[in-house]
Amino acid sequence: MVKVHGKQSKRVSLRRKYNIDKKCRSANKKNIKMARKIKKAGFVKQKPKEPGIPNLFPYKERMIEQLENKERQDQDSKKLAKQLRKRLRKDGGGNDSDEGKDEIETYIQQVNSKIIR
Repeated sequence: MVKVHGKQSKRVSLRRKYNIDKKCRSANKKNIKMARKIKKAGFVKQKPKEPGIPNLFPYKERMIEQLENKERQDQDSKKLAKQLRKRLRKDGGGNDSDEGKDEIETYIQQVNSKIIR
């Protein structure tokens, strides 16, 4: 005959609970300390904040339009890249047409122009 046991309690003794809390706090402290050391050493570089455009700048509207156009172009290039990758995946990567090669080459040129050397 199989013995049926009742549902096991989730109760934890306070000593165990406090020990777990203490270990968590010490581990978090250690992680924060390591992150501080890494940041101070300069391994992780923070992106510089964009200062924005002052309201008194005479060509503010024009600059905002240029930024929006640039963002739109970036989004379009990302969409194009996604479509190319999808098409390549569908074709199996080996069967490229001339148009596909031209699109891929233009995409590679765009990516290489954005890489700072």
